[in-house]
Amino acid sequence: MKRVTVPGLELSFDAKSSAFRCVTPPMMPKAHFLLAAIGRRGQGKSSWVTNFLEKMKCVDRLIIVSPSAKSNKPLLDRLKSMLAPEDIYNNVDDVTILDDLVSKVDQERDDLEKYLEDMKRWRKKLKTIGTRNPLFDDMRGDEDAKEPTHRWGGRIPLMCVWFDDIVGGGLTLGKGARKMTQLALIHRHMGQFKKGGAVGLSMIWCAQSYRTSAGGISKAIRNNLTLLVVFKTKSEQELQEIADEAAGQVDRETFFRIYHAAIQNDHDS
Repeated sequence: MKRVTVPGLELSFDAKSSAFRCVTPPMMPKAHFLLAAIGRRGQGKSSWVTNFLEKMKCVDRLIIVSPSAKSNKPLLDRLKSMLAPEDIYNNVDDVTILDDLVSKVDQERDDLEKYLEDMKRWRKKLKTIGTRNPLFDDMRGDEDAKEPTHRWGGRIPLMCVWFDDIVGGGLTLGKGARKMTQLALIHRHMGQFKKGGAVGLSMIWCAQSYRTSAGGISKAIRNNLTLLVVFKTKSEQELQEIADEAAGQVDRETFFRIYHAAIQNDHDS
C-alpha cells in the first residue's frame, strides 16, 4: 500500500497541554490516573494501594469509599496525613457519595480561585496603604489588610478517591454504575477553572475479579485505565480476558511473559 502525505492536513498539538499536569516523584506513575488492583481476598490489595499512595508522596487529599475502611485502622493511620474523617464513606449503596465527590472537587476549585482573587486585592491594598507607614497603623486590624491563606499554599491539590470492596453495591449498579463511569471518563476535567485547566481527580478501584456479570468495574472504565495491577490468579480465563482488553497497549505474548515473570508468590503483582 502506497502512503500519501496530504499537505495542509498535518495535526498540531499544544505543547503546554498535558493529560498529566500533576507533578509526581520520579519512577512513579503520572497523575491524574485511573488505577485498578485486581486480586482474590487476602492477597494484599489494600496494603499495595496504601504503599502506592505513600510512595507517591504528592497526594494532598484522599477520599476512601469502602464498607471495611474503618476496620483497618493500621492502614488508615498510615494515610492520616492525606485522609480526614469526613472523607471516609462506608455505605456503598449510597449513590449520593458520587455527588459529594464532585462537590468536594468543585469546592477545592472555588477555594483556590477565591484565594487567588483575594491575593490580588491584598497586594493591591498593600501598594495603596503602604504597610510600613505609621499613618495606616489603624488599618492593620482590618480583615482585608491581612494576608489571605489557602489550605494548599495557593497550588492545585492532588485529589484521589479509592473505592474498595464496592462490587455489587449501589455504586456499581444501575444509576450508580452510570454515574461512576461518567466520573471516570471526565476525571481529569473535574473542577474546571474559569481561566482554563481543572483540579481533576485520580481514581482507584480494588476488586476481586476483573470482570463480573453485574456490579463490577464497567468496561468503559477498564478500557480507560492508565494503571492495572494484577495479583496471582488461578483463572486462566480471567488472564485471557485481561490480556484481550490490554491488547491495545501490549501484545498477548508480552503480557503473559511479564505476568509470569512478576508473579512468583501469592502477594506478588
